[in-house]
Amino acid sequence: MFEDNRWLQVKDFIKKNEQLIKVPNACLMTSREAKSQQFGEAIWMKKKDFSDVRAVMLSVWLMQEIRKKEQSFYWPWISILPKASNHPYF
Repeated sequence: MFEDNRWLQVKDFIKKNEQLIKVPNACLMTSREAKSQQFGEAIWMKKKDFSDVRAVMLSVWLMQEIRKKEQSFYWPWISILPKASNHPYF
């Protein structure tokens, strides 16, 4: 039932509007940042060929970062991602 789902379990109640985590913008992989990558503009120019060009740019960027392994700024996060997923983009 929960093969590809993720969840969070907590010991205490979470208050409404309570901040649980804060991720600095510099640590996010966004479509805006993907577009600014070397490949991003080339993909963006072909956006009519893709149903979701932002997802394509992010997927290509993620694949490039995976190939870099420890050389990637994002490797600490990438290295703990599931090895398989049923998500249509990954």
